[in-house]
Amino acid sequence: MGADRTPQWRAMTARDIAEVQRISDLIHPDYPERDDVVAEKLMLAPATHFVAEDADGVVRGYAVAYPWIDNDMPQLDTFIRKLPDNASVLYIHDVALLPSARGGPLVPDLLKRLSKAARAQGLSGFTLAAMYGSETAWFRHGFWRAQAKGKLVDQLAPYGPAVFMSRPLDPE
Repeated sequence: MGADRTPQWRAMTARDIAEVQRISDLIHPDYPERDDVVAEKLMLAPATHFVAEDADGVVRGYAVAYPWIDNDMPQLDTFIRKLPDNASVLYIHDVALLPSARGGPLVPDLLKRLSKAARAQGLSGFTLAAMYGSETAWFRHGFWRAQAKGKLVDQLAPYGPAVFMSRPLDPE
């Protein structure tokens, strides 16, 4: 895919949910989430949900993130009902890119967008659960392994061999 064909991030809308679900089923077949759970997260945090769309209007990936509590994570495929009042970080719930969209500038561009949105909400950093051995890729983007203790160990369990990671926001 040439530089002029590189997918670009745009805000996710409710119309994108079906395509997000299709990509999620391809990338995360063992960790399904119902479309109404994804729709709820989009409704609660629209400024931090994106799709990567190519020049032909084809969605090649998506990102779901929302304000959350540091050293904590929500349960998989569960309604969160409302964002926590004491949110301090932006939890990157999912970034899924089809193979045709990987390896380019999408993740650095995403982290810049998410940093700007998180800063506007008074948040201090990012957290995520790296799955499928993706911690090496996240490490390249400045994330480090956070020590999972207490209830976080139990919260990680449904995600399989996931690694909890964190990092500060991109500089302004």
